[in-house]
Amino acid sequence: MPHLNGLQWCMVAMSALSFFSGATGQLTDLFGPTLAHTIVTVAGLANGMITAIMTPLVGNTAQTKNVAAMDGVQVKVSTNAEQSIAKLAVDPAQPNIGAANPADRPKLQAMANA
Repeated sequence: MPHLNGLQWCMVAMSALSFFSGATGQLTDLFGPTLAHTIVTVAGLANGMITAIMTPLVGNTAQTKNVAAMDGVQVKVSTNAEQSIAKLAVDPAQPNIGAANPADRPKLQAMANA
């Protein structure tokens, strides 16, 4: 599983934890009711915590950065973008994100500073 981003790793963990949460019958057969209950409880709590951690990873800014980080990809931003994306378009630390039209850069800068 190479090249997975943080969001994808969270989704893998959530899938595994969901599997354990739904496998009460099988876990009871394997480990007995007490340990099975503990495993299901811990899996449910961990799944909830990962869901909370995932929340900022699914925002527009994070998604744009993830796409721009792909090899060979450049993200072009128009003047219709929201402020957070406009900030990325004028951020020198984001070389793969920029204005769709170089003439739009001043407007994107103004949007970023608004």
